[in-house]
Amino acid sequence: MSSTLILDEEYPEVLADIAREIHSRLMDHPLLKLEHPIAAEVALGVAEHVRKNIGGVATYIPRGLGYELSVRDRQMFEEFTGDNYHQLARKYELTEMRVRQVIAHVMRIERAKRQQNLF
Repeated sequence: MSSTLILDEEYPEVLADIAREIHSRLMDHPLLKLEHPIAAEVALGVAEHVRKNIGGVATYIPRGLGYELSVRDRQMFEEFTGDNYHQLARKYELTEMRVRQVIAHVMRIERAKRQQNLF
């Protein structure tokens, strides 16, 4: 039995790409151990959901740079010890000034979260 997802040649290319990527990740995941037909059903189900609910609409799909930066910033903050700006700058390939700005920004957010609970 083939583990490659085979779709009708008339199936829209972008949806086929989505389905194949999902199928590939499901099949390759070491903990899931899914059989090909189940992974194919899930992958095609997601692609069909996109087709039926988003298809035909000019939809902007963001690249998520803000999300990636927030994940990076959160990780940097968790690694911050109070005096390791230089090490963090080297690790994240940023200037020390930018690391200071990121840490200050995350501290403001954390402080605001705690302050909301006071009232």
